[in-house]
Amino acid sequence: MVCRGLRHRFGDYVAVDGIDLRVTSGEVFGLLGPNGAGKTTTIRVLNTLLPVQEGVVTVLGHDVGRSAMAVRRLLGYVPQQLSIEAALTGRENVTWFARLFDVPRRERRARVSDALDAMGLSDTADRLAGPTRAA
Repeated sequence: MVCRGLRHRFGDYVAVDGIDLRVTSGEVFGLLGPNGAGKTTTIRVLNTLLPVQEGVVTVLGHDVGRSAMAVRRLLGYVPQQLSIEAALTGRENVTWFARLFDVPRRERRARVSDALDAMGLSDTADRLAGPTRAA
């Protein structure tokens, strides 16, 4: 994995400012720093969840900006806190992930249903994923 000049902004806020990093085969690395240092943003760029705005990033020989799907197929990523969109239903969340992983549109509905069935969530798939508030 190589990052050269990686920069990422959220509006005017610079979250990652010029990271240069090389991790070779067999190495293990960690990103350490205080809250707000850009660790999560960097990891999200590396695994294609955020776009490469500036710089060059390659993972296992693939340019992250140009070959995001190839990178996604080679990596596994489990964040500390799993993220779902609480304002969407379970079915909508699974459909979003199917789109992210480039499941062909003509197959998407069936594959989402299969995934929900496999997880035992078919009966509740159309409820909001987040907690509901009492009125």
